[in-house]
Amino acid sequence: MLLPHSGRKPDDLLASDGVHMCCSASSVLVQYSRSVIALADNRNGQFGFHTELVGSRSSQNKGMQASVRSTGFGRCICYLLTLPDPERYPQRLVMKSTIFKLDPSAPTTTYNPSGPDYIYTFKLPLIPAFAVEYFMIHYGALSTLPDRSHTLTGDVLTVNPGYNLDDMDCRIVIFYHGIRDYSLLFPNVNPPNLQSRLGEFYREADAAFDAAAWLSFMLMCGALFEGILFFKSGANQSFNDLILSAATKGTIDSQTRAIMDSVRQYRNLVHANRYAELYVSRADAMDTRITLDRLLREM
Repeated sequence: MLLPHSGRKPDDLLASDGVHMCCSASSVLVQYSRSVIALADNRNGQFGFHTELVGSRSSQNKGMQASVRSTGFGRCICYLLTLPDPERYPQRLVMKSTIFKLDPSAPTTTYNPSGPDYIYTFKLPLIPAFAVEYFMIHYGALSTLPDRSHTLTGDVLTVNPGYNLDDMDCRIVIFYHGIRDYSLLFPNVNPPNLQSRLGEFYREADAAFDAAAWLSFMLMCGALFEGILFFKSGANQSFNDLILSAATKGTIDSQTRAIMDSVRQYRNLVHANRYAELYVSRADAMDTRITLDRLLREM
């Protein structure tokens, strides 16, 4: 469903509305913030939005405005889209996205040049935790939707970019409906009971974050941070001592330590005699979520 463009230039939309696009000769992906809101396919030379990504009824598209321009790549067309009111699109109606770095030089990466092909296989241990609908690859400045030369099976990504990826900044963006199994977010954690418990902590943290229950979110992040540090150190210490030890050993950087200390202080707000202290802010919750998800990827 295409609606008239509001009159602003396409570049203005990109700059002011947080719209992200990826295009190929056969499809166009439109993303707002971290949520996919439209995917367009080229069918018989005509592009059209798949409205099922934002709900099965066209009423979900009210408020969307789109414009079209040529990209210079054959018949490829970019759809630029702006949402005047992002709150129109409840989280349950859209897919989430997250990004992982692809390291061609990593020990777990294999490279098999074959004639004109450049076949890489990347190991991505966290991917099985996600209910992935589709994904997008970034090779340096180039973004591409996958074709038959790109496969994601279990925790293995196989790509054939057609050229050598040495010294290139490569990433994969996955678009997913939710988490299939939260314990799989901690694939290297042992024993299994600890892995399962951290998964439950993350599930509750995720639910609290989506509900904007910031104190509840901080409480569960404290449990997660403490569990992660306990796993890495193997020491049965207090949260404060675990943070201090990890910072001394260089396991965490100064920014991560500051976030963990903030979470540790916020946990004390559950005591009524702390009523005079500042409550959890949205900004602190957002910074904590970024730190938590970064730690998961680094594990």
